[in-house]
Amino acid sequence: MSLGGRRRALVAFAGTALTFGTAFAGIKAGLAAVPPALFAGVRFVGGGLLLLGVWGALGRLDRPRGRGDWWGVLAAGAFLVWLNGVTLFVGQRTVTSAAAATLFAALPVLTPLFARVVLGERLGARRTAGLAVGFAGTLVVVAPDPGALASVSPGRALVGVAVVSAALGGVLLRRAAPAMDSVSLTGWAMLLGGCGALATSRALGESWTVTWTPGAAVAVGYVVAVATAVSFPTYFWLIGTVGPTRANLTSYVVPLVAAVAGAVAFGETVAPTTAAGFLVIAVGFLVMEWETVREAFGRGDPSADEGAGSGAPPPGGGGAPADGVDDVGRER
Repeated sequence: MSLGGRRRALVAFAGTALTFGTAFAGIKAGLAAVPPALFAGVRFVGGGLLLLGVWGALGRLDRPRGRGDWWGVLAAGAFLVWLNGVTLFVGQRTVTSAAAATLFAALPVLTPLFARVVLGERLGARRTAGLAVGFAGTLVVVAPDPGALASVSPGRALVGVAVVSAALGGVLLRRAAPAMDSVSLTGWAMLLGGCGALATSRALGESWTVTWTPGAAVAVGYVVAVATAVSFPTYFWLIGTVGPTRANLTSYVVPLVAAVAGAVAFGETVAPTTAAGFLVIAVGFLVMEWETVREAFGRGDPSADEGAGSGAPPPGGGGAPADGVDDVGRER
């Protein structure tokens, strides 16, 4: 990769981590005025329309055609957008930005478990050990007191459901093997899942009469336009440029950004158990993907991890999986 290419990749990496990390604080700020399921629906319907509109204006928009495309949109819309989005937004009402982002850092660790069950992929001894370590780190964040599992915070449990939904959705999307590009697929999935979130909002009896404040309006606008419509295409470009393993490392920068954003915006503090859980999850990822990470960074070749990695969706969920797609989302 040329020096200019490396600089662009670095800017994309930093931008992805910054926007996905601050999205958790933006969600929390918006929840002060907008009910959670309604907010999730607005985020993904708005973000999906922006993505589809821009991609259409560029002449690159694909429509679902074959069976794989339709199943891909359905899997992504149901699990990566609807269930993931609603449970995350409801959970974040009582969970700090750092804790929510740390739980999502477990995505690259948990995804291979579903790949084993759904796709029949072998884990091997090292990856099984890494999975166990990563799962232990997740438990540290969700249930800091092992002797009181029954009293786990409902908010953290819901964010945990969001993580599981995103991991399962990413694997189901890989199984569908859609031929359409990932940005178009993500736009259609956001539109479908966002409509599902709006229907859920109605079913829950949420009020759609919102008393807007300047702060809430800015937060919602930021989450829809920047942390959704801009972040996801940037992340996909990063995958195609540096490969899925390197791109997935944003998952371990996002919690740090979320912690700083939460501290600045809300005065949140990072609990010792959250910090410890983050470190344990990161160790689990390194155990699982050590050979891939070593090869990718040792050779300095973006193709070194091509087709490798966990296949996790973007940090925070809501998009196509990172494994096996390039910057226009075609299967490798």
